[in-house]
Amino acid sequence: MATFFGEILPVSSRAVEEEDDDDDLPLYYSNSKVCWTDDVRDQLNKNGKLTCSVLMIATDNVSCAFLEAYLRSDDDTLLGGVFCGVGDEEQLSLQSKITKISSIYRVAKCPSIFVCQCQTTVHPEQSFSWVQQIFSNLDCTNCDIIVLSSALTCDYKSDVPLSEIKTPFLKALYTDQRKPSCICSTLEQPNIVSSLPAQILAYSQINELKSSLFVCYTDVIHFDIPTVKAYLPVLKLPTLKNLQINPDAEKKLTQIMKRNNDSSSLYL
Repeated sequence: MATFFGEILPVSSRAVEEEDDDDDLPLYYSNSKVCWTDDVRDQLNKNGKLTCSVLMIATDNVSCAFLEAYLRSDDDTLLGGVFCGVGDEEQLSLQSKITKISSIYRVAKCPSIFVCQCQTTVHPEQSFSWVQQIFSNLDCTNCDIIVLSSALTCDYKSDVPLSEIKTPFLKALYTDQRKPSCICSTLEQPNIVSSLPAQILAYSQINELKSSLFVCYTDVIHFDIPTVKAYLPVLKLPTLKNLQINPDAEKKLTQIMKRNNDSSSLYL
């Protein structure tokens, strides 16, 4: 099994002199803060946390597209957001497009399932604070945590030539409290995961939480429909098997692809 401990990527790989000034970013840049909506604050338990049975975390645009197409609906309830880089709590706003990097929703068709979508990249220097904030505000003691991420096939290490591996494909990592699933094979050594997915698994392992990470390996830079669909086996997990897939998932996925392609073409 591939390891995720200690594999967080460094913030900078350049050599620095003692006199170099690394204070270009404000001290609070890496600070994260969870901000609940007014309605949710009344639902917190005695420890000031929300309770859920399943927490699904999409860490990038590929996994966000999957949840958006197959799981999310307009009836889902926005519970709150995770903000980074805010020095003053009074600046927090659920409408802020500058500092909010993640949104937390309650799935309407199964209210005990929460979905956290990272619309903006959580950088390595922000991931520790992000994870601390999420698990300080959500009671995941008896929760199944499912993390989705993606990576390029060129980063995958295998004895089999990459030219002989059909892409995209799914690999998984688990904490000791979670039994491996048969939906896909386990990520082999010496492959590693880094940044936010690694932080989540490391925190879960230390705190004995049941967590699974599913990594979609793809050979395309701008994700496509086959890449998003590579996550479909995740919906066969026991904790999700009774969850109804959006009947218009294919249509929503096509719309997401068009929106993504239109956005990508702006930089051509």
